[in-house]
Amino acid sequence: MNYCLILIWHHSMKAIRIYQIQSILCLILLIVLSKANAQQKHMPLITLAEKSQNLEAVKMSSNGKYITSRLVYDLNRDTLLIFKTSAKDKLLGFRTKIGEHYFIGENTLLLPLGNTAELWNLQTNKQIIFTDIVQAKALTGSTQFVIHYGHQNNSKLILYDQNGMAKQTLENVKNFFLLPEARIAAVKYDDKKAVSQLFIVSPAEIKKVYSSSLLIEDIEMGHGSSEIFISERNTTDKYQNLKYLDFYNGELHVLKDILPVNFNAAYLENTKDEKGYFIRLWSEGKAEDGMVDIWYGSDRDLIQKYYPRGIESAYLWQPKEGKIQDLGRQDLQNIISLGNGRYFLGINPSILNDYTVFNPDIEINVLDAEAAEWKTLGRFTPEIYVSDNGQFLLSPKNSQWFLYDLKENNTIPIGDTKLTKPFFAQNDSTIFFEGEDGLWQYNITSSKLKKIINAPGYTAKIINGNVNLMSYSGISKNTVSLQYPLLVQLSDPDKMITKFMSWHNGKETLMVKPSANLYTEPAYNNQIKQLCYIEQNYNLSPRLTYIQNGKKEQILFQTNRHDKKVSAFRQETITYADGKSNPCQGLLFYPADYSESETYPMVVQIYEKQGKVKNQYLNLSLHQTEGFNTRALLENGYFVFYPDIIYGNQGSGIAALQCVTNALDALKFKKQIDPKKIGLTGHSFGGYESNFIATQSDRFAAYLSGTGNSDIVSSYFNFNLNYLMPIFWRFETYQYRMHKPFSEDKQLYYDNNPIYNAEKVSAPMLLWTGMQDENIKWEETRSFYNALRRNKKPVIALFYRNEGHSLLNMDNNLDLSIRTLDWFNYFLKDDYSSSWIDQEIKKGAD
Repeated sequence: MNYCLILIWHHSMKAIRIYQIQSILCLILLIVLSKANAQQKHMPLITLAEKSQNLEAVKMSSNGKYITSRLVYDLNRDTLLIFKTSAKDKLLGFRTKIGEHYFIGENTLLLPLGNTAELWNLQTNKQIIFTDIVQAKALTGSTQFVIHYGHQNNSKLILYDQNGMAKQTLENVKNFFLLPEARIAAVKYDDKKAVSQLFIVSPAEIKKVYSSSLLIEDIEMGHGSSEIFISERNTTDKYQNLKYLDFYNGELHVLKDILPVNFNAAYLENTKDEKGYFIRLWSEGKAEDGMVDIWYGSDRDLIQKYYPRGIESAYLWQPKEGKIQDLGRQDLQNIISLGNGRYFLGINPSILNDYTVFNPDIEINVLDAEAAEWKTLGRFTPEIYVSDNGQFLLSPKNSQWFLYDLKENNTIPIGDTKLTKPFFAQNDSTIFFEGEDGLWQYNITSSKLKKIINAPGYTAKIINGNVNLMSYSGISKNTVSLQYPLLVQLSDPDKMITKFMSWHNGKETLMVKPSANLYTEPAYNNQIKQLCYIEQNYNLSPRLTYIQNGKKEQILFQTNRHDKKVSAFRQETITYADGKSNPCQGLLFYPADYSESETYPMVVQIYEKQGKVKNQYLNLSLHQTEGFNTRALLENGYFVFYPDIIYGNQGSGIAALQCVTNALDALKFKKQIDPKKIGLTGHSFGGYESNFIATQSDRFAAYLSGTGNSDIVSSYFNFNLNYLMPIFWRFETYQYRMHKPFSEDKQLYYDNNPIYNAEKVSAPMLLWTGMQDENIKWEETRSFYNALRRNKKPVIALFYRNEGHSLLNMDNNLDLSIRTLDWFNYFLKDDYSSSWIDQEIKKGAD
């Protein structure tokens, strides 16, 4: 009897398992079919999006005759277009799957592609193909290039001229480093003998200059043309060795001979003092071990809990004199060279960090290495600019700029709030300021400030300045050369008008006349006689435009010639006020094939101020990382509205609600917009705003929110693994603009917290997030889903595995793009053909 029961139970369980497997297979099949049907439904749009083109990465040859630019499609961006500006047919040709590429001299292009490279003489249209290559690079400032071949060619390193003629050949090369004056440092390594050999390769000769039992990892140039630094490492340990070599006379100096310390990495910087070099030595720190990790409330450097900072020491090394000067101070974490060999900055970036601001102030200490004296300069905002010769520091404070003269030990105020980003002239005589109403010049000697390009209403931006970020974030060396003209972009942020001008020795020249079109990625030569840029507008597909010596612009290439609709698109600026009567603007895009006699649904997209979309081409893409595309909605018969949001002291959620509500009121005169068919969407901070508005408004028929905070009280106290710090700053002094901590005004946080009012949501919500998101923890999305579910609100949540704050996987962002269209079509156009929505809503189902 027991045997029979066991046998019956066994067969029953087997049947249940078969049924479960069949159910799972059916569910998988339904999901696959549903996804396939969804994509098939939007296939005309997908096909059109795959044809859509854009441009990026413009380059110009030194003589301005040849231009390259990448042609970008929805699914790839590896097509390179090559143009000859003087030819009748401007497009010389194109290449695909090209990464980095180089102009060699004035008329030749080097195109590495995988294990091959092409040398293309653009003047004669002759090509040479090189195969079995490992790497191909141009030598900066010369007409030479180098190719490192693979094992089939004995790992040869060959130096070529611009005609593809071999000048020097060296076999069995492991690695190489580019040096000035068309030279190469090539490393051979004999695995059997464990010996490294270093050769200097130039067009004139190949010279063996050094050998070692250590593995050569890096080569850096010193002051003179024959002075180099060699970084080596023993293959059996993790410590690095640093040596100075003058390969002209063979003079060799080893750092450990004068400084017997172990270090894992060395960082070297040249100084204006031709005898000295600034070196930073770094030794790795040890992660805390043991059964407990102790966190102290006074700890201002919590990033070390995840990435131990290690120990950094700084020195001024004069190898030929056999001298080394310790620049460190135990209380200072970072030592920064100003480049002149005399002055150095010392900071402890965490000492003023209480995590209430993203970039905390820093206390600046200055070392005068000649006097071996430290002094405290004071508290600075983390926006410090260093002059080319390192004598001056420039930093803003209380809406005013201050110039610090380290040599004369004085401080000079530069009093104009219209000044923004500065650039020092390379002789430290002048500072050029980007700013409002034009370009400004400050003479350091006379302490006089004047406007050198007068452009009322325009904001100036220097295009051809050099920006050198120094070893600490927030400190940079911005310079311009007075030898060549300055190229200045002038933009009117209110009228969205842009023009280009050049300035040289007091003379200003209009390069590109004012236009409402958007100009991006300008390419130019040193004399600014030729200029090329990408030009576009919402109703103008991107095109590559070229101008020479102020002559009439030439269109080198026009994208999307198939896009006949774009010129007919309409856009309107809608004015309204925020909750405190401050003027605001919103951009309204009209649907494709618009007719005044019809009514249309509308999707409102929110973030902060969004005026930048005004003159951006309405590019059709279904692979946006946020799943939202304006053109896709317009093609589907929607209005799309971008209202600006202005923030006060009421909290960002309430500010968004007031602005969006008033913006909708301003649209009531638009009889073509169906007020009962309006949807709201936002991503990240816009996702939070969408979550909040959904709990307060009855103006929307559907909501879509991506990776947005839903519980700002809980999130306020989170430790953010994206930034590796507490996130108080995001709420108090950054995007959420609460202006005070939670403890001082809890009601303010409560009043702006979406999840506390989840029961008030009056329309269906689609939520999405990436399950690897640490910017806004993905649990914020699941918590809001739970709150809506508990209150019996219609909600669907999409959790994308292996994705972060935005969706990078092409299949995933296509899926989200399609679901976005499905969602709004379902609730705003009564298109009930999406079964994945039916499973929650049951509306329109059989």
